[in-house]
Amino acid sequence: MINPEHDPLVSIESLIVSGRVAEARRLLRGTTQKKVPRDSLLKVANLSRRAGLFGLAMRLLNPVVRAQGKVALPATSAEKAEYGALLTYIGATEEALALLKAIDVKAAPQVLLYEAFAFFSAW
Repeated sequence: MINPEHDPLVSIESLIVSGRVAEARRLLRGTTQKKVPRDSLLKVANLSRRAGLFGLAMRLLNPVVRAQGKVALPATSAEKAEYGALLTYIGATEEALALLKAIDVKAAPQVLLYEAFAFFSAW
């Protein structure tokens, strides 16, 4: 079982890595953007995607990446890259590639991997 003294995100990461994805999903379900501090949003979205909770990850990142009007803190390159990966997983490959191509690889090197996922998906 998860030790509550540890960071819950580290515990969820450990569950995913050890193949206990159902337990990770159980812990992630019920998460909302209001419950997640902005500095943890990317990590929670990433864990959600890796646990197969694409809808949750999209709900977390969409208001940040697709923000309307003025925003206090614009989406980071890493948040955009994660959102691009999510778009690929839900089948929006063209939209994913358009978003991923606009990201500076130096700012978010994972964008290259996520572009590869999108190209495989389109293939």
